[in-house]
Amino acid sequence: MFVVVGRDSGFCSAAGALSAKHKSDVIDADMLSRPGELLELEPWRMPEPAQLALRRVVQRRHRLVVDTNRVYRRSGVRLPGSYSTISWSR
Repeated sequence: MFVVVGRDSGFCSAAGALSAKHKSDVIDADMLSRPGELLELEPWRMPEPAQLALRRVVQRRHRLVVDTNRVYRRSGVRLPGSYSTISWSR
């Protein structure tokens, strides 16, 4: 279940679905068919293979960075060029 707030809540209450005591599949189907007409939705496009490959590489790098930092924190070893010795005001 979701609640619509803001500028899009007007069309839901106008349809009567949120204020009705008895909802039905007809009301649900009507509510699901209207956002495309009123909200100017853009079609979803399948990412190209190069974009998917780049996304997988970035996600893998992120996991490696997180895992590496976790190992360093658990071991107590200080990283070379530790941030504690860097002056951020330079």
